[in-house]
Amino acid sequence: MLSACSAEKPPVAVTFASICQQEAKTRVAVDGYLRLPPLGITCKSGRCIIAFHSRPGGKGAWIGADVRNTAKPGSGSNAIKMPSKSYRVEDLRVHLKDGHVVGQEEKVRLVGEVRNSGKSCRIEVDAIETP
Repeated sequence: MLSACSAEKPPVAVTFASICQQEAKTRVAVDGYLRLPPLGITCKSGRCIIAFHSRPGGKGAWIGADVRNTAKPGSGSNAIKMPSKSYRVEDLRVHLKDGHVVGQEEKVRLVGEVRNSGKSCRIEVDAIETP
């Protein structure tokens, strides 16, 4: 008898204010604005941590978003284009799940797992979509 592969759990739609109240590893969907940090970007193993804000222009509450960068082969969607070392925050280019490319002032929906560890909270992104 063949068994069906288990489908990935659908994300829980959350508000920006409640994302860090979710249990660790909860798969969520939340709307906001990605932004490059002004003082440098941290990348490791094909992923970068950038800011995810509740309002455009780097305003409002924010958390870290752990996203893939396009420096890794085959990661052209659901990723950011790796900025140069002397980037400006305006240089952010986000490759959405559907292939479109948007900048920092575009509202996006992040889908991924919440990572909570005491005082810090971030989302490990597996999809970037248009809300």
